[in-house]
Amino acid sequence: MKTTTRSIQTESTNPRLTGILFVLAGALGFSAKAVLVKLAFAAQADIDVITLMALRMGMALPFFVVIALFLKKTKNNTQFSRDTVIPVITLGLLGYYLASYFDFWGLKFIPAGLERAILFTYPTIVVLLSALVYKTKLAGKTMLALVISYGGIVLAFSSYAALSTAENYDNLLTGSLLVFSAAISFAIFILGSARMIHKMGSIQFTAWSMIVACIATLIHFFVVNDINDIFVPGKVLFIAAILAIFSTVIPSFFIAAGIKRIGASTASIVNSTGPIITIILGYYLLDEHLALNQFIGIGLVITGAALVSRK
Repeated sequence: MKTTTRSIQTESTNPRLTGILFVLAGALGFSAKAVLVKLAFAAQADIDVITLMALRMGMALPFFVVIALFLKKTKNNTQFSRDTVIPVITLGLLGYYLASYFDFWGLKFIPAGLERAILFTYPTIVVLLSALVYKTKLAGKTMLALVISYGGIVLAFSSYAALSTAENYDNLLTGSLLVFSAAISFAIFILGSARMIHKMGSIQFTAWSMIVACIATLIHFFVVNDINDIFVPGKVLFIAAILAIFSTVIPSFFIAAGIKRIGASTASIVNSTGPIITIILGYYLLDEHLALNQFIGIGLVITGAALVSRK
């Protein structure tokens, strides 16, 4: 009887532990993105945003195509119709193309730690948009979480601004607004993707929406740039490859696998480690140091977002 009980406990514990580890690995990959982008900009100061994005998405595209084609042969494959094609295209453009473009652009101007804190407000934006769209009243605890999160943003931003010159302040404001635009775009994606994930499954939806974003990014690049712009120094190419594989392809499916095992609520809480991971990586790889007010502000953002995500 004891052996049976222990085996049942092991079976119920392992999937949960595996799910947590998957989400942590996904959070690490996504959190490293900001630091890798800053390293790429440092390696080639004149590289433009869309070129770096095109390198990243161009290298990631074959992986998503292979996964999508593999899923097409399985019994769980969802056949495409007007009800699925248009939403997948729209959400792919919003969540992985437009949000990434604003995010990369914003990183031209602000530190990686501040970028991650601002971007991490997206769960609070989802709540606000949900209340607006579905005409629901926000609970008191939710309102408190929103105040905590946005109070943290104000504290972190004002702390960075206090240390800036007039020119740096303009860059700080521009970068922050761009990254906040990315958070809004990604929040709309999250709000609209729930029905599609339920209909198609998280992995199939992720694969096809990422394919849309990759194609859109490459079209953008070829419209505004010359083909010769794709030839970059080896260091930038190496960083782009890491961005494509370890900060795009792998974490997107790790997160999906983690959510499947532990649920979206627990995954959101585990994913709250993301900004902390970015801060640590920024400290060691970019020499970004945080003042006490900046650290407290980012901590408040994480707390507020985690509370909203959990609810």
